[in-house]
Amino acid sequence: CRIILRLAQHRAEMEMRAVRDIPFANLPVTDNTFTYTVPPRSIRGLNVGYTVTRTIRYLDAQNREVTILVSWNRLENKQIRTYSHREITIVRQK
Repeated sequence: CRIILRLAQHRAEMEMRAVRDIPFANLPVTDNTFTYTVPPRSIRGLNVGYTVTRTIRYLDAQNREVTILVSWNRLENKQIRTYSHREITIVRQK
């Protein structure tokens, strides 16, 4: 469903904005991964929950790479399939 993908994209954008709001000096100086689960909710008759993984990689003293991965499962033809949406950006010290 396109609506599920759009909600995943929205979740990734919200998480990316939250990371961009963190002052550069407060970003980790070592690689850092944080995962949380968004509880399932009904979307057009489907119960969909998301897993959000935020990874901040130390590139150098001036740069960090931020990756947001939003994944979800969906039942198709009696099989569970996993889908995902990923956003990546570089955060630089100003």
